[in-house]
Amino acid sequence: MIPTSSASARRMGILSLVLVFAACALPGNNQVATYRKVGDHYSIEVYGTRAAWSHDLTGIQSYGDGWAFDVPRIDGTIDGKEIPRPPKTYPLVGTVTIQGSQMVISLSLDKYDLNRQDPIDWNGRYTLVEKKSDTPKGERGMR
Repeated sequence: MIPTSSASARRMGILSLVLVFAACALPGNNQVATYRKVGDHYSIEVYGTRAAWSHDLTGIQSYGDGWAFDVPRIDGTIDGKEIPRPPKTYPLVGTVTIQGSQMVISLSLDKYDLNRQDPIDWNGRYTLVEKKSDTPKGERGMR
């Protein structure tokens, strides 16, 4: 049913704007990633904000998420197969390219049993900054 009164139309317009701004402002990856040397490899951490959608549109919430992964070097092109994965998880295909302080993640989960590759949520461009803290986060947030 299309609203006929101007008050109803105004409410619908405001609700539409709220939904558009909420959808645009919540999810996304931070543009800065951190790295640190750990033994003979490097640990890289990326962070982002995710939207937790509920059935009630007024209950839209966001939460912080992150992924820590190890790479053998901090420059050049790193094949997804060089990135260690936990047992019983899909391997990564694609690349992580690092040039100076710039990093591009272009990885997918190789779902070989389903004959498909799903891009990960962390794909994108980042600025790499060395992390001084020794607090490991572990892997989480892989979709």
